[in-house]
Order: sequence, then C-alpha cells, then structure tokens
Amino acid sequence: MLKDYQTRLYVLAEELNIFIRNEEVYGQDLIIKEFKKTFPNIEVNDLNKIIALFKIQNKKFKKEVISAEFVATVPPPVQIKGTRRTMGVLREYILASKNTILITGYTISDFAKDFIQLLKKKASEGVTVKFFLDKHVNESIINSVVENELNFKIFKLVDSNLYSNLHAKIAVFDNKHALISSSNLSYNGIINNIEIGNLLHGEKVGELETLFEEMLERRLFKELN
Repeated sequence: MLKDYQTRLYVLAEELNIFIRNEEVYGQDLIIKEFKKTFPNIEVNDLNKIIALFKIQNKKFKKEVISAEFVATVPPPVQIKGTRRTMGVLREYILASKNTILITGYTISDFAKDFIQLLKKKASEGVTVKFFLDKHVNESIINSVVENELNFKIFKLVDSNLYSNLHAKIAVFDNKHALISSSNLSYNGIINNIEIGNLLHGEKVGELETLFEEMLERRLFKELN
C-alpha cells in the first residue's frame, strides 16, 4: 500500500512539472483536479502555494537545461548535413580539453590507438584523463601507448555476479561537454557502422563524472595503474 502511494506521488510530481512547462495548454484547473484525487481534503489555497513552489523549481530547471547536437557514424560516402561525425567530435574535444577527460570503453581495437595517443598528449599537458574499461577489454591496447603517464588513470570494471558490463559509450570533457553515443572505439564504431549519438553541453553534464566517482567509491571499478 505504501509503495503504491509513493508511486502515485512520483507520478503526480511529474504531472505537475509537465503542467507547469505547458501551462498555456493544460490550464491550472486540471492539475488542481489531479491533486484532489490524491489529497481530497487539501484546500485550493494550499494547492496554489504548492504549484507556486513547483514554478520556482521549474525556473531553476530552465537554467540547468542541457543543449545538444546530433553526432553520427555513417559510411564515408553518406552526407550528413547538420549532423557532426563521431571522429571529428572526439578529436576536437580531446584537443580542446583543459582540465579533465573521462572516457569509457566497451570494445576497443588497435584503431583507437590514435585517440589514445591524443589522450596521452593531453595528460602530459596536465589534463587528468580517466579511462573506464569494461571487464572484457584488453587493457594492453592502452598500456602499450600510455606507459607511465601519471595523469592518465585506467579503471576496469570488477567481475561480479551483481552486474554485467560497462556498456555505456561516453566521453566527458571538462565536465561541460559529453559525447553519448552507440559507437565503440573501433574502426567500425568510428568510421564504418551506422551509429547515432548526442553531443551535450551544460553544467549538468558534470553529473556524469560524479556518477563514475560514486561507482569508484563503491568499488565497482579497480585502478590498473
């Protein structure tokens, strides 16, 4: 019973946010009606105060909105107007990074060594590079390039029965830009497959790095170097 009530509250909160973002479409009477289904004894004046609080929260949300660009891997003959190619985005943002780079690898081939060289160069310039690998990835592909670069940290998913794989393919640059894509770090993933992703911009992008820091604290990954 309690679980059902909590679920209803989550749904109600989401409905309220949707209403506020589309107030001119729904009208305030509709959300008051929805509230009354869960809280039949609440006064309309109190409901208006709750809605006002949500509006304040929504204004804050608008300031935190992330902008996005489409990124794609498609065979070279295909023209993709208005969409950026995966290879160009990776190179540009690796080279432009000034403080931190976080990148993940589910599948990595020798083709990725050029990108790893770029990452090593940035690490030698003082940029902190954190490379998170799936448990099945052969880290020697990276180690053979990186050697003993202190600013280049490699982490590998711990083999466990509780969770499966690090399947996410992301790259976060300076906690402000993130490429989230279906592309692996391989020839097909970067050049020849059909892959789609987004390049995100905004302060909230930093929450991705916070997520990986928490997983490190919980020892889901082990440091290899």
